[in-house]
Amino acid sequence: MIGSFRSGKHYQAFWEARRDLHAELEHAEDITLASGKNEPVRLSLVDADGQLFSINDEQYRGKPMIIQIMGTWCPNCLDETRFLKTYLEAHPDTDLMVISVAFEKYRQKERVLPLLQRYRARLNLPWRLAWGGFADKEEASKVLPFIDGVKAYPTLLFLDRAHRIQRIHTGFDGPATSKYKQFGIDFHNFVNQLAGSSQ
Repeated sequence: MIGSFRSGKHYQAFWEARRDLHAELEHAEDITLASGKNEPVRLSLVDADGQLFSINDEQYRGKPMIIQIMGTWCPNCLDETRFLKTYLEAHPDTDLMVISVAFEKYRQKERVLPLLQRYRARLNLPWRLAWGGFADKEEASKVLPFIDGVKAYPTLLFLDRAHRIQRIHTGFDGPATSKYKQFGIDFHNFVNQLAGSSQ
């Protein structure tokens, strides 16, 4: 079987498949790996308002974090973003910090920042939305040298209070899938471990 996958007007990939009765999907936490030693992540980016910030700034210091690798053009990223927002609203006492890093279809700041601002406003996001760069996986991987490459949008990086990567979840099983409920349970349990509480 052969075919093509299209995402909007900008992306097309061709594929070829052969039946394999023993095939299994790779586990979402085995696809993307942390690279190098278990050292704190260092990351500085420009946010949707054009302000340079770092995850080492005072407001993030000593707090568990999630870095979401996404794009405003990505429907699955939108589902995941809504999941994160719903989770934080349901757990207002958690000190979990979230940052979304968007890789977009344009290279010009004057085109990208308004996209990010509209996305943030439409979803009423309570966390920072940053611009990572162009939505090319090779280019995106260079921005995030602490992982072995961007394999898929979205991807979640779970960081402990020292900002060391503890887990990476590639892709998202959205609300229409059979795995969505279990993902929510696993997410809640792991976030509690990161936060060192039983919320």
